[in-house]
Amino acid sequence: MGFRTLSLNGASTEEEREQAIQRLEADADDPRKLDYLLTVDIFNEGVDIPSVNQVILLRPTQSAIVFIQQIGRGLRKTEDKEYVTVLDFIGNYTNNFLIPIALYGDTSYNKDQIRRNMINGSFEIPGASSVSFERIAKERIFQSLNKVQLNKIALLKADYLLLKYKLGRIPTMMDFLRTEGRDPLTFSNFQANKRLSYTAFINKVEGLDSPFNALSEHHLKVLQTAEQTLSHHRIEDLLTAKALLQNQELDYAAFCGLTRNSTSTSQRLWESVTQNITLEFDPAEIDDAKNCALALGVRTTNGIGPNVLLLQNPLLLYALEDLLDCLIAKFHKIYDTKTRRAPFQLYEKYSRRDVFLLLNFQNKFPNAQSIGGYWFIKEDGILPIFITYHKKDFTFLEDKLLSPQELLYFSKPNRSLNSPEVQWLRSNEVHHTVPIFIKKNDDEGIRFYFMGYATPQAQHFRETQREDKESGQMKRLVELLFLLDDAVRLDMYSFLES
Repeated sequence: MGFRTLSLNGASTEEEREQAIQRLEADADDPRKLDYLLTVDIFNEGVDIPSVNQVILLRPTQSAIVFIQQIGRGLRKTEDKEYVTVLDFIGNYTNNFLIPIALYGDTSYNKDQIRRNMINGSFEIPGASSVSFERIAKERIFQSLNKVQLNKIALLKADYLLLKYKLGRIPTMMDFLRTEGRDPLTFSNFQANKRLSYTAFINKVEGLDSPFNALSEHHLKVLQTAEQTLSHHRIEDLLTAKALLQNQELDYAAFCGLTRNSTSTSQRLWESVTQNITLEFDPAEIDDAKNCALALGVRTTNGIGPNVLLLQNPLLLYALEDLLDCLIAKFHKIYDTKTRRAPFQLYEKYSRRDVFLLLNFQNKFPNAQSIGGYWFIKEDGILPIFITYHKKDFTFLEDKLLSPQELLYFSKPNRSLNSPEVQWLRSNEVHHTVPIFIKKNDDEGIRFYFMGYATPQAQHFRETQREDKESGQMKRLVELLFLLDDAVRLDMYSFLES
């Protein structure tokens, strides 16, 4: 039996359109009932047909706004309607990353946030509504997201100028957060393969009219360094930096008072924050004198004080305070006590530097290349593990989730059951702290999802060998099994496995 259909286009009269809608909404036993109504360039918006429970899109999705208008024809509520099915024949269209932006109402254009929405699914939608994607469609959206450049100068400039027009002035970073617009941190990436600062972006767009042209190259470098070293993952660094900009000098007692709402305040945390603020945490690629000149704080006899040279420029202070307010707001937005596994948040993304900083690592950051897959912090009894789930290189490694709670992992090459980190993991007399961080592939950049803490299953450790397919040499490894304290949520598990 064929479907009862009718087609309409821009030449159809208002009467023809009204009659078609009535036939589409008619009862099933009505002989004039339509199963499908085919439209071309009409009914994208401004029409209300609540009973529609299936929408088929047969043209490329080039705009998040147009897409949500189109599927909106099926999102009206009515009695006995429990769901709507959307079939979008977008193929491999390069802009299909706009679909989650439209569905979740997220205009941050932050790739990590878009991925989080896709993974969390209905957790990101308030109320009883839910969204589910067919597996292949989800994979293609992720592929599109990995390839697209969301920080093209033309896109950044358009979003900036739109908010500027609405406000009637140059927007601050906080303005973008308040209006739920583009993530203000994405403006720093306006120059290919280089992260600068939002202030540098303003200078780029405004040219001679920028009020920040008065800032020197050194001042712009201070802003760039602050944005790179102060993340939104640790509130104590941000509160300390803000106090320093207010010309306060802090010792440990003052730091405790400043962070009294923190449950983790300790001497180690204080030293870690001090190292970060003074730029002592990162391996100095430049001489110490210049490095110190870029820091927001300097060491004093009793603790840490402001870099007084920075306090003399009101424009620089204005930009720094805006940055800190932005990072503090992002911290409070992201961190949820229900899913926090101190000092990390489940399924939030962290770089290796973020991880070592949050673990209060007391030495200089050893850099990502040295860390590789893991780093044994012997003095603290912590072994953070970093996994790229689908690897391009080192194909002899087969790290894999055997189930949502079991992780099969391989040590670094040339390790045995007698290697220090393996012996530590096999010991029953110590409390093991093993945080697990996973990213799907290298297209996701330098940050990893925090998957929780894991307990080593020492009885399942064994020495093995694998062939390095690049060199053809056999590599000696230890096969390790871990049990995750928090079973991986099924949507995240599916995302990694696909």
